[in-house]
Amino acid sequence: LKDGSYGWRRASMTTIFDQFGRPVKAFGILEDITREHDLEERLRQGEKQLSDLKAENQMTAVSLLNEMALCGLIGGYCEENFPLYFINGEMLRLMGYGSHEDFIEHTGGFVGNTIHPDDIPHVLRELGTGYYEGQEYIVKYRTLKKDGSFFWTLDKGRVVEAEDGRLAILSVCIDLSGQQQAEENLRLANSRFRIAMQLTRADVWEYDIPTRTIVRFDPEDAWVKGAQEITGAPECLVECGWIHPESGEAVLRAVREVEEGARQSVCEMQALCKDDRYRWFRLTCTVIQQKDGKAVRMLGVSENIDHEKEKERQYKRLLRDSQRDSLTGLYTRSAFENKVRAVLEQSGPEGPVTAVALLDVDNFKQVNDAFGHVRGDEILRKIGDAIRGAFGAE
Repeated sequence: LKDGSYGWRRASMTTIFDQFGRPVKAFGILEDITREHDLEERLRQGEKQLSDLKAENQMTAVSLLNEMALCGLIGGYCEENFPLYFINGEMLRLMGYGSHEDFIEHTGGFVGNTIHPDDIPHVLRELGTGYYEGQEYIVKYRTLKKDGSFFWTLDKGRVVEAEDGRLAILSVCIDLSGQQQAEENLRLANSRFRIAMQLTRADVWEYDIPTRTIVRFDPEDAWVKGAQEITGAPECLVECGWIHPESGEAVLRAVREVEEGARQSVCEMQALCKDDRYRWFRLTCTVIQQKDGKAVRMLGVSENIDHEKEKERQYKRLLRDSQRDSLTGLYTRSAFENKVRAVLEQSGPEGPVTAVALLDVDNFKQVNDAFGHVRGDEILRKIGDAIRGAFGAE
């Protein structure tokens, strides 16, 4: 270099072939790769075999290469099925051909025969019919290989005037197979995600802590009311009624715990749904941290638990029925003994003062004998009401 130091350069020589495949010229490019040399993986320029292009078309090809990653070059005349104008070695390799002659033999010398039949209408629409020199385009389609398989291609091209005065297209082609597969995997993952959310009866949202903004995923399919983007969260969720007032403190506490350093916080809440009814949800808040450990976002999953709550109510009802006398509503003897035992275990020198009162209904048998069991049951119910009124339901 001018300062006496050394820098890495990549020198590339391109052989120019005429329409009969004979080498007639060489074209050289000297590229600065000082920074690239330190990378473990870097793109390497393969041999570019261009046909006998005039000077400005050579520069067009180089310009396209400079704008995109080094890859396949191919050209076709702007005529029916795009007769071959030129092709380079990298493009031959991508399509699985061993030579220029091999390509001509299998395609008949037409670039159009390398485009997947289902994609030809799309390509023609993108190119249009009124070709003109300097026209540019970018189109994505499937390129057929020699073995009958295909790969996805991103084609960036420009219309030029060839040596014989005919219009032709210079195209730089990038193999998008990996990217296309990644996009398809992402699409499938999103589909599975939506199905999973529907099956688990869950809503998913993201909370940006600095801006106090909630962004909801697929709000159209969500249970809970609310816009896709909600500012002023989480307080506004309670203020506008989307969260039941009785659940407000639990939700605010769960959010605060994550903001203050907890990795995850869980609570149960009642949220207003699209049918204007409050339903029970289990809210799970999980922190999303920066590299320095600072909490910047939070992922929330609200899972509908109405069925769990109903089962819980049924269990409590069965438990209550098994512990209470059906006539008086007071505890049965076994439940009473368990309660007393629990209270006595808690009492002691430092514990609460405990007292047990024993009540007896004198001569109750005479009531049944004189007035009948129906009247006797009524008296027992009134006694139960009086005891609960004096000491409470528990």
